[in-house]
Amino acid sequence: MGQFELIFAVNDLPDETVLRIHEDFAVFTASFGGLTVVSVTADGDDVVDVARRTVRDLEAVSDIHVMRCCEDLMTLADVADRVEVAEDVVSQWMREETEHPFPKPYHLVGGGVWLWSEVSEWLRETGRRADSVRQPSPTELLQINLWLVSRSSAVQA
Repeated sequence: MGQFELIFAVNDLPDETVLRIHEDFAVFTASFGGLTVVSVTADGDDVVDVARRTVRDLEAVSDIHVMRCCEDLMTLADVADRVEVAEDVVSQWMREETEHPFPKPYHLVGGGVWLWSEVSEWLRETGRRADSVRQPSPTELLQINLWLVSRSSAVQA
């Protein structure tokens, strides 16, 4: 069994709903430029199953609609802060040619962003200090989001 962190984009939440989910779940909620996210930590054996269960549990609370599972994206500076090393160290990791190369950027926006799940997996593979909490891989994110889309499509049909 493992512990997983999932970040869901949800509809705008009334204050009473935010208070209720904070009472019932291990969550962090935030809004940025009209986007509301709920970050949930939950236990299970498979992150896709954990996501499905968590979405159902969250949506059982009135006023919540989960729209998608979000990537946990990091800049080079964010990676350095999260693993408590200097940015120069992360830059060096990126340049090293080893059996386990540093992950490629997930997207090139803003000079490059990395998917935290890939960076934390790389940290574990290379014997560096890493979180024990896992995030979904790109494939798992796709599976979760496909499930969310198919669920929405079934409701509309």
